[in-house]
Order: sequence, then C-alpha cells, then structure tokens
Amino acid sequence: MHKKLKHYIKDINNILFSCWEQLNNLLKDINILIKESQDNILPKLNKLIPYLETFITLSHLQYISTYPSILNLEKNPFIFEQNFDSNINNNNKNNIQSLSLIRLNSKNEVDNFVEFFYDFCEKNKKLINYILKQYPKIFTTELIQKISSLLDLENKKKYFNHCLKKLPCEKKTTIEIQVRRNGSQLFNDSFEALYKKDAKILRGKLVVYFENEEAVDEGGVKREWLTLLSKEMFNPNYMLFSLAKNGTTYTINSDSGKYNSDHLKYFEFIGKIIAKAIFDGMMIDCYFTRIIYKLISGCPLSYHDMEDYDPVYYNSIKWLLETNFTNSETYLTYSYNHDNLGEIQTVDLIENGRNIDVTEENKFDYVQRLCSYKLYDTIKLQINSLLKGFYDIIPKNLISIFNYRELELIISGMPTINLTDWKNNTIYENYNEESTIIKYFWEIIESFDNDERAEFLQFVTGSSKVPLEGFCALQGIGGINKFKISKVFDKNFDRLPTAHTCTNQLDLPEYPSKDILNNRLRLAIKEGKNSFGFV
Repeated sequence: MHKKLKHYIKDINNILFSCWEQLNNLLKDINILIKESQDNILPKLNKLIPYLETFITLSHLQYISTYPSILNLEKNPFIFEQNFDSNINNNNKNNIQSLSLIRLNSKNEVDNFVEFFYDFCEKNKKLINYILKQYPKIFTTELIQKISSLLDLENKKKYFNHCLKKLPCEKKTTIEIQVRRNGSQLFNDSFEALYKKDAKILRGKLVVYFENEEAVDEGGVKREWLTLLSKEMFNPNYMLFSLAKNGTTYTINSDSGKYNSDHLKYFEFIGKIIAKAIFDGMMIDCYFTRIIYKLISGCPLSYHDMEDYDPVYYNSIKWLLETNFTNSETYLTYSYNHDNLGEIQTVDLIENGRNIDVTEENKFDYVQRLCSYKLYDTIKLQINSLLKGFYDIIPKNLISIFNYRELELIISGMPTINLTDWKNNTIYENYNEESTIIKYFWEIIESFDNDERAEFLQFVTGSSKVPLEGFCALQGIGGINKFKISKVFDKNFDRLPTAHTCTNQLDLPEYPSKDILNNRLRLAIKEGKNSFGFV
C-alpha cells in the first residue's frame, strides 16, 4: 500500500475513533438485550451492519499498514521477529513471550487503535457471530475472509461448506476404485487409481470396493478405506513421516528422498487425500505437529513451534535467549551441524555463517534462522508437494479461514472430552483441588462448549487428541504426562497463562477474580491461534 495512503487511512481512523467508541458502547448494551429478548431487537441489527463492516474494513487496512511483513509469506512462511526487547536476561524471562510479531497485546508493538480494535472484537465476538448466524447473506465473502479470525468454528464451517459447493466439480462422474485390503497394497492401489485424477473429478463422488469383498459402498466402505489409508501413510517403511520427539504427533521426514524416489509424488497424493476427506466431510485418523497444520492453513511459523517439534531443543533455545552474553561468549556460529546418515555436514545459516560468531546482539536473528532451517527449509520440497496436492482440491484462500488448531479438528474430528475424567487425572503444583483459583478454573472449563474445550486442550497439550484410555494415559515427552496446573508466583495479573505442550503443563497465575481468569484464559487461547492474522 502506498505510504501516503497508509497515513490517510490512519488519519480517518483517528477522526472516527469516537464514533467507534460509541459503536462499542452500543454493542455492549445490545449484548445485554439479546440475552433478555432476542426477537425484539433482531430487526434493528440490520441498521448496524454498515457501521460494523466499515469499522472492520478500515481496521483491516490499518492492520496491514502496521504489520505488512505478516502478509508476505510466499517465499518463506517463517516470521522473523524483528520487534523485540533485546534486553531479555534472567531477571526478565517473562518478556520472552512478547517477541512474536503476531502477538497483539504488547504495547511496545501495537499502536492505540490496533489495541482498541483487538479489545473491540474480543468483547463483541459473540455478537458478531450471532449476527452472522441470523443474517448470513449480509456478510460478503470479502468481509468474512477479513474477519475469519473473529468467527467461531460453526460459522466458519458453514461458510466453508457453502464455498466448497461452488468449486468446479464433475457431479455426473463417479470414481470407482478397487483396492486390496493389505496395507502396502492398499496404499499403492489407491495411489495408482487417484494420483493423476483431475481436481474436478476428485471433487466428485468416490466409491470404493475392497477386492474379493461383496459390499455396497454407501459411505461405510469409503470411511473404512480412509481409516486404513491414513494409518498406512505413516507406515515407517515408506519413510515419509516420523514420530516427533513429543511422542504423540507426526512430522515430515526430511530425509524421505534418500529412501524413496517417489516421495514427492506420495506427498502430493497424501495432500489430495486429506483435502478429499475434508471435501466429503469425513474424518481421518492422523495427527501432525502444529507446523504442518500451520503451513496448510497459511499461518506464519515462529520459533515457538520448535517446542512442539523438539521440546529439548526448544529449551536450549530458550536458555540462549534468556541468558545475557554481553560479557561472555556463546561459543556458537551462524551454522548448524546436520547429521546426514552418520556424516556430519555443516550448513551455513547465512553466507560464511560458520565463521560468524553468535553474540548477545545477534542471537535473536540467529535463533530465527536456525529454527527456520530446522522447521521449514529441511522439508520445503516435501511440504510444497503436499500443499500442491491439497490446494488442488481445496484452494488456499478457502482453507486459510481456519487457524491451525481448527484445521486439526476439521481433519481429525472433534474429540469427546470427559470433564470428570479430565479433573480426576489432573495434578497440581503449589495448588490443590480446594484452591479458589482451581475451582474458578474448572467452572470456566465447564462453561466452555465442546469446541472451546478442544481448543483449550490443544493450547496446553499441543493436540486435541484424547487417548482411548482417557486422560490417565495422556502422552508427553518420555511417556505418560498427566495434565498439570502449576502455580505462577507473579503478581503481574496482566500476564497470560502459558503452556508447556511437551509436558502438558499449564502455568497459571493466581488471578484475583473469576472474570479476570476467564479473560486471560481466552486471550491465551486466542493468541496461540494467531488470532489477528487477517486472511
């Protein structure tokens, strides 16, 4: 956007600021009225739509002018977090959470208007979704894409399914495939039958038959085929995926090409299968690291994603960032020693990096480049092939209305969360079951609907998946790690709860009221979803 135009938009927003404040107050009153008598005020909500749309549109433009780097993710989806406090040391470790560009509550990074916009949307999110449910036609496609991060999962799914029906599709053509039930044969038969099919045909009806089995596929056979095929994707013999070091999710094997000459074709095929399952409204049993979900949905990566990929390595990075090296050496260079089948190869992260020392002044840049290399560069070919297959069926601009946590639920389904089982298998550190804040906590979780509980579970554990045995078998690094709530001895109640997904631990300050706890929990979940990354 032209620099002069940016200033004009900002000036317009500043002039209209008092108008937006009045709108905010009006919506606050309407929220109260909706609870009392929905039918009496519904017809009047139409008059507010132009104001709401204008506010969101101008705010969107203002957001772009403030954070242009977030939108340029085509060449590299990794966010290089330049706006940070470089004075992090052992005395202010908590500041490490404010490094990310996509974190909007940091007053050092966000001007007053964007902060107001964040607060406005958070307070009126339920009303925005309520209006959309009642009057779906008055929200244009462009507006929905702009405010997708404000919409609840139900509204997103309705809009998503509506758009899927408009995609080109050979409705009169039925694909019939016959596959052998054996694992490797099932995968190969499915690949040969579907890999080269045109997207228009793949969006059509698919009928599956198992060889030498008499059954009419009315949906059940296809569901069984998808279940078996999704498990076969992770067959270690193909060397396509490997179990992440968190022990619960799968990541792309960066060395897949060394063992499988057709690996890129297989990744493209897998992308098509995942998208086809979503298109047909079917769930598949596969749980990836958050990196893969983020790349599919177009969410920017951050060095914090290393925690989900390799918790031990992430702790080393945190130590580096939290330690002050002003008067000491890091003994690191801008390079990475990669183990290539037993042979150690030195990779430069920048030109001549092996000869450039990492210092207190450049360690943040070093961490970003190192994580970018480990999380993205090493699997670039594979993930691009998977995305090619996926976007062939479902366009990127459509799937990107979901954040990465919602995408996991779309792909793998909503878990059934037994709240009693969850409570009974939670351990506490410096709290107990009778602590007031713990009682508040479970009351809030009980008030969440199933979608919100699933998102919160993802926030703390890294996945919405609940083991078949229940919460007693919740996995973490090194084996079973029960859900844990640990007390934070910090009187700064602006601080948000934090999660350690490798150990399923929630670090929870002892907030002075239930309302503050509720607000902080929801903000923490939202910020974990890159909530204001506009599409």
